[in-house]
Amino acid sequence: MSKTVENSNPNWDLALDWKPGRVSGVMVVHIPHLTGYYENMLEVLDRSLSTWKDSGMHRIVYLNGCCQQVRDLVRSHVPSFILESLRNVGAINALFQAVRFAPGEVIAYSDYDVEYDYGWLPRLLEILDTYPRAGMVSGNCAGWSAEHCARAAKGLPGKWKKQNPEALKQWAASVKWKLDSVETRALKDHQWHTSKAGVKAVVGAKHYQFVALRSRLLEIDPGYWPHRMRGHVPVLDEAMDAAGYLRLSTPDPVCWHLGNKISV
Repeated sequence: MSKTVENSNPNWDLALDWKPGRVSGVMVVHIPHLTGYYENMLEVLDRSLSTWKDSGMHRIVYLNGCCQQVRDLVRSHVPSFILESLRNVGAINALFQAVRFAPGEVIAYSDYDVEYDYGWLPRLLEILDTYPRAGMVSGNCAGWSAEHCARAAKGLPGKWKKQNPEALKQWAASVKWKLDSVETRALKDHQWHTSKAGVKAVVGAKHYQFVALRSRLLEIDPGYWPHRMRGHVPVLDEAMDAAGYLRLSTPDPVCWHLGNKISV
């Protein structure tokens, strides 16, 4: 007896039952193996994914040339979407591929070696929503020089304040700076603090973590970024500056750069 085969796709008349929230979290991960520099990165990534959460954010993870152990770990954290390239296309190209895909109005970008405090996202969104010219808002302003802040201030009212020595030391340790040079820098470097409608911010944003309007990221996106695999910091910052947008941070850290090893 012949079996009847349905000719119509059973999904044809189904309605979409998922609506995206305002914020699309985007994390780009490049861990090709677990030796050398990457020896402890599985633990670092697990810490980052475990703290990179918020009820108002759906998460998109871009696997950018990753080994199988990393793929398995990411899937165990059940992000909303997983994008994958079998080869490393470069961090900034992977970021903007994910931005073009993301359905949210706001992009909350993260490197894969960042730890977050509870309640981090509303703090960043408050600044983004208060400052009309905000291009990027990050959760840790440690490490930017007074000269950088002066270039980015663009006439904002405010005043200079010394950097937080403890936040600067933590950031420096994560990128393997010598602590004696960090302590010297903390004494001489200042940051521009501003306030609008009672919402305080520091001028300067860190490339490894930020929130931004998706429309503004697409505005500065040339379609392809022909740069080094990791060296996207200056070009992204410069593109935001050239478009006339501010890069701002929370006055007190709400996230922490881990580097390639968890030290505490």
